[in-house]
Amino acid sequence: MVLPATSDQIVSFGVYTADLRTAELYKSGVKVRLERQPFQVLSIMLEHPNELVSRDELRNRVWPQDTFVDFDHALNTAVTKIRVAVGDDADNPRFVETVPRRGYRFVAPVNGATHRVRTNTDETGSVVKSGSPTRKTLALSAVATVLAVIGGFSALWLRSPIPPPRVLKYTQLTSDGEYKGDLFTDGARLYFTVAKSGRLTLAQMSTAGGQVSPVAVPIEQVGLELSDISPDGSSLLVHTYAADQDENPKATYLIPLPAGTPRRLGGGALLGATWSPDGRWIAYRQGTDLYVARSDGSTPRKLATLQGPPLSPRWSPDGKSLRFFVFMGIGNHSLWEVRNDGSHLDQLFPGWNNPPAECCGKWTPDGRYFIFMSSRGEASKGESATNLWAVREKDEYFRSVSHKPVQLTLTSTGTTQIASAVPSTDGKRLFVISGNERYELMRYDKPSRHFLPYLPGVNGVKFSFSSDGLWVAYVNFADNTLWRSKVDGSERLQLTFPPMNANFISSWSPDGSQIAFPASLPGRPVRIFRVSRDGGSPERLTEGKHRDGDIRPSWSPDGKTLAFGEYPGEILDSAVPVQTSPMHIWLLDVQNRKLTNLPGSTDLFRPAWSPNNRYISAQSMDGSVSVFDFATRKWTEMIKPPNEWCTWSHDGNYIQYGSVVKGDEVLQHVRIRDRKVETVTSLKNLARVGFNGINTWLGIAPDGSPLALRDVSSSDIYALDWELP
Repeated sequence: MVLPATSDQIVSFGVYTADLRTAELYKSGVKVRLERQPFQVLSIMLEHPNELVSRDELRNRVWPQDTFVDFDHALNTAVTKIRVAVGDDADNPRFVETVPRRGYRFVAPVNGATHRVRTNTDETGSVVKSGSPTRKTLALSAVATVLAVIGGFSALWLRSPIPPPRVLKYTQLTSDGEYKGDLFTDGARLYFTVAKSGRLTLAQMSTAGGQVSPVAVPIEQVGLELSDISPDGSSLLVHTYAADQDENPKATYLIPLPAGTPRRLGGGALLGATWSPDGRWIAYRQGTDLYVARSDGSTPRKLATLQGPPLSPRWSPDGKSLRFFVFMGIGNHSLWEVRNDGSHLDQLFPGWNNPPAECCGKWTPDGRYFIFMSSRGEASKGESATNLWAVREKDEYFRSVSHKPVQLTLTSTGTTQIASAVPSTDGKRLFVISGNERYELMRYDKPSRHFLPYLPGVNGVKFSFSSDGLWVAYVNFADNTLWRSKVDGSERLQLTFPPMNANFISSWSPDGSQIAFPASLPGRPVRIFRVSRDGGSPERLTEGKHRDGDIRPSWSPDGKTLAFGEYPGEILDSAVPVQTSPMHIWLLDVQNRKLTNLPGSTDLFRPAWSPNNRYISAQSMDGSVSVFDFATRKWTEMIKPPNEWCTWSHDGNYIQYGSVVKGDEVLQHVRIRDRKVETVTSLKNLARVGFNGINTWLGIAPDGSPLALRDVSSSDIYALDWELP
């Protein structure tokens, strides 16, 4: 029942009015944006004007013990948002005063009470007297009263809804901080991937905690992915990356537990393969198609074709349906369901989150709840999904059941991520991998032959430098915004703001006055924008009509043309050839916006203009890198796979890149004149996560020194005790 607003639900201070019923804040009658938790903190302070509200009280009322959150950061962020909303200053507060290490005090005059106690009065104020009852009357009255109470409680119980699921507490199981992902359990043990010496390997530990130990994978490979554990717990499904491949897994193997000889499934990689509950079938993806095959990979059958790749498929506990998420572009991925016969293909939760940003779902073993990840309510974080949600699947006789998703965890910053989650086999606990992603830019010092810190204090990725060496642009990993600063770290300026996602490689104009960068807005393709070095509104340069969008802008040395490529997300996701229209390298005349194809650039992408204006380099779908010579109008292959993060030297005579030699990641460069390859240094001590990863950037400093990102992230496994009514 919705009650109308009353005076005890409206609180005014200065020109501001807080409606406690609707959790809305107004300034002179105009609504001011303030999120739910900051408003809760504000309303608690308004209950006690000019009184100290302790941090403990705020924790207990806004972030109870069943909330998975970095409390100190969350509270500080909430108070900052309150001050921004009401135009307050922490150093000279008009509304919210900080009491160091104790809490906060609302210091402005408040009109209206926020905690009145309402009472009801009798209409006549009289007491009706009656004669003394007999024993029989008392007995009958007592029986009637008991029956009425039982009936009342029964009616209340039948009418009361099933309470939502909630996390009761959590226990940290690991404390090594090493990168982890792909979490699965057989009941007694947890299996997951872990980063070791720059590559992903398999590891295991007890579900009760304790030592982490490796799982032997006797297959020649440079990395792997874990996609499932068999229903009987006897085998793991693993996808391996071969030494000659830099983009996609090459093969899928069945790894026996606790040890044994691996067995290959199918001819290529069965991406995202997952077993049916009875172990007789596996579901997997190829391009934008979802397939089902026998457990040995034979007799494949196409189940559905989607608009984007169907990722992380999972079977329902009864084996009658599959759920997965469809990737439609950066910040746009939704959950879908299909029957095991290919019928009833439907999107889950349409309209619940716009644009949708859900992924990675799993059922509880009894099928009562479906757990998934979503970045609902957060700034777009690309493919990252920070929080866990649960939705009740099964109805219950005579009682009301809500089928709306309920949030289980709350992370406090854009760098804090829930990476993977799996319910225990008895359904009593939820195991999660959570951590903070951080990266440190390192410069290779030739005299000492070591990588040393460069631009300390910047948690950034995807750096680009102006041609005069004075400025650097980078992406702030916490919220995927574009920033620039001097190379000494001074004069930092934010150039883009959420919900724009600018987590791509940018390019400086030759005169250092502008930056071209790819970015996406919710529900829109990736497009090329440019922005002044001094800030302002970004100007859109392309429409993003090429395949999945436009990426990798590169200025010509004369500043008149931008080269850019197409974003081949569908092709890169597939382990088998995908029949699509050909890609091209595009040249944009910045003045008149005319577009032309670079000759001979069919099925090439990731262009880069050489500083001497003679060449453009580009990558083919097989991973090789070729160079277009404007003088001869011909393409020449320069670099064979595997390679990553190709960068031109400042004189245009070399291309620097990462590669793999005898299983070790190294930094190399190739001389354009004679295609001579030299190894510069090893990359194995940089604690990088995987080869050619989204944040394994390599580049060149203004003085010509090699640059690389060092992964200083922290990631651990937690066990969440929860209540699933």
